[in-house]
Amino acid sequence: MNSKLSIGKGVSINHNVEIDYSGGIVIEDDVWISQNCLIETHTHEITQKDKNSWKISRSPLVIGSDSWIGAGSIIMNSVEKIGKGAIVAAGAVVTKTVEDWDIVAGVPAKKIGSRLNK
Repeated sequence: MNSKLSIGKGVSINHNVEIDYSGGIVIEDDVWISQNCLIETHTHEITQKDKNSWKISRSPLVIGSDSWIGAGSIIMNSVEKIGKGAIVAAGAVVTKTVEDWDIVAGVPAKKIGSRLNK
């Protein structure tokens, strides 16, 4: 288990942000994480057994440099990477990797644009 949190230079984390780093998180340089975000790196393996016996699965996450996680968004444990320069729109629920420079929005989050086109 790699339960480490690494935070780069120039990172801004606003108020009321919860970061679960039990699976390990690298937040690269110049990342903005807006208020009321939830970032998860673990999940419970649900079975018919008593909840107290459920196993916990952990997965690492890298949040690439110059990316922006919008207010109230949720990054689920299934996400391996938020790419360099990516933008996660406010209120989005991210369930899979976001590629470099992509802009994603919605529940679940889907690509709606790219910073390369701006």
